[in-house]
Parts: sequence; structure tokens; C-alpha cells
Amino acid sequence: MRPIFNRLMPLFVAFALAAPASAQSNSPQTVIQRLNDTLLQAMQNADELGFDGRFDLLDPVLRGTFDFRTMARYSIGPSNWGSLDQDQQQALVDAFSRMSVATFASRFDDYSGQEFRVLGQQPAPRETMLVRTQLVRPNGDPVRLDYVLRETSEGYQAIDVFLDRTVSELARLRSEYAGVFDRDGYDGLLGAIEASIARQRDG
Repeated sequence: MRPIFNRLMPLFVAFALAAPASAQSNSPQTVIQRLNDTLLQAMQNADELGFDGRFDLLDPVLRGTFDFRTMARYSIGPSNWGSLDQDQQQALVDAFSRMSVATFASRFDDYSGQEFRVLGQQPAPRETMLVRTQLVRPNGDPVRLDYVLRETSEGYQAIDVFLDRTVSELARLRSEYAGVFDRDGYDGLLGAIEASIARQRDG
């Protein structure tokens, strides 16, 4: 038995060492650190990339970081969401996702020595996790950005961002998008989202 055990022991050790690393790579804090690294890359190369380049850089990372389907559903309200067929829901999620990427590409468009700091993670209500971060600016007060994540089939994904601990991005979108949907319907909301994307691309 001992020779067999000795041959298998390295496999057991390798598995034991690999398991925590794998779990850590999918932790909420690691998800946000990956986002921050990409945002910093976009900022440092903002002029060279231009809006479209920043959009292309950020798009896959943001789609992995955020649960855009849940955010789109919440932004128009459950009853409005339930009134849409599957194709309409998917089209809205796609437009919402592109609008979100465009917003990041527009906001993070220059670099003057800023850096991101992940301050830690902690459990939050409704089986979510809160990841606390700061955008540190050399000539201004740090900006606090706190991400709310939940575990999905894709791993941990963010469903909201709080600016300076109080301003919920998802609540802001809900107040805006639900009103547009109620007033102008599905087509009106899609048109408004596309117009917002165009404005951000044009600067």
C-alpha cells in the first residue's frame, strides 16, 4: 500500500493547494479587483484607445462582472418586465449592457495618477456580499465605490454600485427607466437607451 500511497500523495497535495486558489479566484473581492485593473488600463491608455477602444476593452470584463439581466429587470420593475416576451427581454438586456459599458467608457477617460484600492469584503443583506473600494485621486478626496455582489451560475456578479456609500446606481436607473417605460413603452425605452449610448460615444 505504501508505494501506491507515495505515488498518489503528490496528486493529493496538488489538489489541496489548488482548491483554495480556485475558490479565491472567484471571490467577490477578486472579481472587483479584476474590474479595477481593467478600468485602470482603460484610463492609462484613454487617448490612444479612444471611446470605442475603451468600450471594446471594458465590454467582456463588465459583462463578466455584472449581472446585467437582473439589473435590467429591476430597472423597469417586475410587472413591466413580465409584460415583455423573451425576445424583448433579451433585446432590453443587450441594450442595457451596452449602455452600462458606454457609461464606464465615458467616465473613465483620463489618467492623472489615480489608483484603485480594494478595502475588503463583508456579508450584506439577502445573501449578497459587499466589496468596498476607493478611487484615490492625487489632487482630491478619494471616491468611495461599494459593489453589491451575489452568487450566480456564472460565479459572483455585481448587481449594484453605491457611490460614497449612499447613492445606489440601480435605484437611480429604476427611477429613470421605469418612468420612461410607463410613459413611452418598451420601444420608447429602447430608443432612450440607444440615444444615451450615442451621446456618450460623441462625448
